[in-house]
Amino acid sequence: MYTKATVYGGWRHSTFVYPTLVVAAALGFNTLINWAKNKKVKIAFTVLPVVLLFDPLIFTIKNHPYEYTYFNRFVGGTKGAYGNYEMDYYGHTIREASEWILADVAKNGAPDPTRKTLVATGYASDYFFRKDTANFSINYVGWEKRNTVDWDYAFYSVVGDHYWGLTKEAYPPKNTVYQIMVDGVPCCYQRFARWVRGTIFCHIRQYPLRCLAFQQGNLDEAQTQLLKAFEYDAYDEQALDDLIQIGLATGKPADIDLAIDLTNYWLGFHKNNVGALYMLGVLYFSKGDFANAMSVGNTIMEIEPRSVDGLLLVATVYAQQNDLNAAWHLLNKIIVMQRDNKRALEMMLNVAYRMGDEDAAQLVRERLKNLE
Repeated sequence: MYTKATVYGGWRHSTFVYPTLVVAAALGFNTLINWAKNKKVKIAFTVLPVVLLFDPLIFTIKNHPYEYTYFNRFVGGTKGAYGNYEMDYYGHTIREASEWILADVAKNGAPDPTRKTLVATGYASDYFFRKDTANFSINYVGWEKRNTVDWDYAFYSVVGDHYWGLTKEAYPPKNTVYQIMVDGVPCCYQRFARWVRGTIFCHIRQYPLRCLAFQQGNLDEAQTQLLKAFEYDAYDEQALDDLIQIGLATGKPADIDLAIDLTNYWLGFHKNNVGALYMLGVLYFSKGDFANAMSVGNTIMEIEPRSVDGLLLVATVYAQQNDLNAAWHLLNKIIVMQRDNKRALEMMLNVAYRMGDEDAAQLVRERLKNLE
């Protein structure tokens, strides 16, 4: 906590201190009991540890098999922890999620009987579909890329970067049809969306076509399709990302202004989204608004001090403003973290030329040559 080191997956990286905490707590209660002179107070202190066990015990009974998502009342329990801490880190909800899909298809039939039912997820769930592989196809795709592939059902837990800072309006995503609730909150957002049934979802299934149009350079068609997706779901982050990329690709003032507006809108419901912030900084830079580009870069580094994108963005602004020493310093910080970062090395080479430092330029050229 003191060094603000990254701790993954709840408190598993702090498990080694647990025995010490248990002993300290036991000694603390023992001290209270010995300190008390009044018999009734002594009895109260003796009973207190048992009473304090009631809340986690009740939670465990009510929410089995997801009892490991318990948070103490100092943070408001599970409701207080939601949105601030990872909930289902180990994916315990995968089983219930998979079984729900199997039951739904058994009850309502496959979305398209002529092919396998497509399931998108970020978890190893083949085991739960092992008895019906002839009718189901599992596609492993991360949350942020979930709309780049075709699927009938998709499920994701409340874990990882995809929900940090998201507002209640933006999460769970539109057309979620089932959630696994724990202690009254969607501790494990298992997202199931039937995209086929109902014409309202039909154009959304064309997302791979939008990607294809973008890849083929047909930006006008891609933009049209993406705006349709955005109209349908104003919190479709993939559509927002691609619309912003189109603004960067065309370089048209109107498209850049639209991309800036969309990025600020995105950050309005997904705060501290470093990827969106980086694109915002690049957009400002491409517009010639170096002050805002610098401000965004500094914001990124406040959120993630070791962010390569943030360092590159600020270094680019420094280089543009001819503050070459400052740019070189930041680029060197990147190389210390990532020795073979090609973007940083290429920029270092340009800065070295502009500084007239041929020795430094030669060293950078050799490093780049070794990367070929």
